[in-house]
Amino acid sequence: MTDPTYTNPRPGAVTRPLSDRAIERASVFDFIPVAMQDSIKAGTNTTDLSSYLTLACAAAQEVELPEFTFLITATVNIATGCRLFGAGTIQYNGTGNALNLLGSNIRLEGFTINGNNPLNTYTQGNHGVFASSLPSIPSEIQWLDNIAIGRLTTTNLGHSAIEMQWVRKARVTGNWCGALGRNGIYLWTAQDCHIEGNTVDTISPGQLSGAQLLAYSIVLTRSPQFRLADSPAPANCVIANNVIKNNTIYAAIDTHGGRDLVIANNVTFNVAFGINIEHGTTNAACRSISTSNTTIDLGNIGIAVDDYYNGMTLYIIGRGTSGPAVGTQATVTAYDGTTRIATVAPSLGTLCDTSTKFSLLESGIQNGVHNLAITGNKLSGENGSSSVEVGILVDANSGAGEISDGISITGNTLTYHGLRA
Repeated sequence: MTDPTYTNPRPGAVTRPLSDRAIERASVFDFIPVAMQDSIKAGTNTTDLSSYLTLACAAAQEVELPEFTFLITATVNIATGCRLFGAGTIQYNGTGNALNLLGSNIRLEGFTINGNNPLNTYTQGNHGVFASSLPSIPSEIQWLDNIAIGRLTTTNLGHSAIEMQWVRKARVTGNWCGALGRNGIYLWTAQDCHIEGNTVDTISPGQLSGAQLLAYSIVLTRSPQFRLADSPAPANCVIANNVIKNNTIYAAIDTHGGRDLVIANNVTFNVAFGINIEHGTTNAACRSISTSNTTIDLGNIGIAVDDYYNGMTLYIIGRGTSGPAVGTQATVTAYDGTTRIATVAPSLGTLCDTSTKFSLLESGIQNGVHNLAITGNKLSGENGSSSVEVGILVDANSGAGEISDGISITGNTLTYHGLRA
């Protein structure tokens, strides 16, 4: 049977097989059983549609999400090279990732992701959009390239609106993110990325405790579990023209280490920290009390690879009522990837406790902040009730041998009513 042909009505178009045209662009309705479509259009559907959306995104290069609500209770996987766009709404009634990006050259445009996470509740791993390319050790990083996320509305999620790891040339632009459990836009190990023109609103106070109190509206960071070769600090990134509101827990904009960064023309309102710049070393609390003065339990910071941290310097940066003194250093001589126990020499002098905080440093590698421009931002605390309100805080040297340079802070407007500005 001869394949029907298609000719675009625009001048100069050529005639080609209709099957070629069909694979390039589709509607999600092309993959949803016809018997279910009336209830979707009437807004009465109660069936999980995640498998149909995943199928559509694997089969076509462009997939339209029409202006209806599509219920999912499981993650939708977006295949490499797919563009998912439209005015529809994905209603995600699950606790994991609504959308999981499987590769590079993916575009998400125009639609809404609405979760069902209760306000003031942190649900770990409940992301709107998630992408990660974890390196297998030892190996080269498998980067996710050319991801564009634009004009999405992402709300009522327990963790982050958008979180991506090991990404290059990503563009996160013009999105509205709100009513979130912990973070707005969170990029790990980002290279040549732009976060521009977004609004991040309402990371509500009261739902976090302990280490979870580090809640970010927009952040560039690196994975503290990996050596710098496997998780480089952010580089050549721009955070500009964003509006950030109502994060009274921690930072509107935050970076952990980095090189050649620009933070420009952002506006914040009712936030605890306007811009917070930190050094980029591993920084974590010890998970449990160690059993000797020459061992430390790295807890969930440690990865499951024997001897991965051998030769690195363990540097104590914080302590509670006991534990090694701040400034104590030792070299990791052995590491068990199963138990996450590191053996160090010389002795730490005393047992680590659950308040022990440490950095892991690589010999000869500096991971401070280099060539950072903070310019033209308008930062306002407004609420006036928080004792930790800060306009711009630069703490780019850990005290553990890191060096930062080339930091420029010009033309910013600060209106803060807390203790420090």
